[in-house]
Amino acid sequence: MAIVAVPAGDKLQLRVQVGIDPQNGNPIYRTRSWSRVKAGVTDEHLYEFASMLGELGADELESISRTRVVTLMDDEG
Repeated sequence: MAIVAVPAGDKLQLRVQVGIDPQNGNPIYRTRSWSRVKAGVTDEHLYEFASMLGELGADELESISRTRVVTLMDDEG
């Protein structure tokens, strides 16, 4: 049985620091997500866009992630 991975879209995620926990001093993080990233966008262009988007917010940008989503299907058919 052969399994085929069919692209189902990409997601962009920005992890931002939204504050500091007053009890222990550790940073508090939140993830901002966007789906339906264009399939043809290069990693470099997406990173540049996400960096500019992060500068617009009041929170400190911690990391940028691109998640590739695929649907796994049986190739019999």
